[in-house]
Amino acid sequence: MEAERAVDRLQRERGVLAEIICPIELYPLRIAPVLSSALASRRLLAVEEGHSFCGLGAEVLGLVQEHAPGLLLSAKRLGAALSPIPASKPAEMSALPSADSIFAAALEILDA
Repeated sequence: MEAERAVDRLQRERGVLAEIICPIELYPLRIAPVLSSALASRRLLAVEEGHSFCGLGAEVLGLVQEHAPGLLLSAKRLGAALSPIPASKPAEMSALPSADSIFAAALEILDA
């Protein structure tokens, strides 16, 4: 939902069309849809609710680099804050990527 809100804002405020790819299964991870999208834009923002260190975003970026070296013009991964994820809902929401943080990260890779 946060990613969808960020994508809507990108289109509304910047005229940028972005695609959300949400893998159904982590293993085996089908990288083809990500490669297809990255080929069109040469940009990739990997967003996950877990920590970005050793996470799915790192694996996705690594697989894209492995399958298509030099394809990406700009890439970034965005994950939860580097601390234990809190149990209370308000604190949890502040630790996870928000629509605003996703929007800001997307602008970073667009400007790179």
